[in-house]
Amino acid sequence: MQLITVDVDPQQDTPQMVAAFAKKYGGPWPTVLDQGERLTRPYHVISLDSSYLVNAQGVIVYASQAPLTAAAWDNRLQPLVSRAGTA
Repeated sequence: MQLITVDVDPQQDTPQMVAAFAKKYGGPWPTVLDQGERLTRPYHVISLDSSYLVNAQGVIVYASQAPLTAAAWDNRLQPLVSRAGTA
């Protein structure tokens, strides 16, 4: 399982802006700019601050259209990640 941050505003954000944001606010995982909506379309991302956990088969096992909070991570996502064997 791989955690990534996906920036979904390629009309406004540049790769340099995304890299600067990731350096300042990101975690120890990749941040990518979704140019061409290659990730947002297949997973039907409808709003900013959306969070998805997608398994190795490409199936969404968790989805939220709210900012990811520590409580959501602890109560919902961490148990799913742990069950996948990659805590």
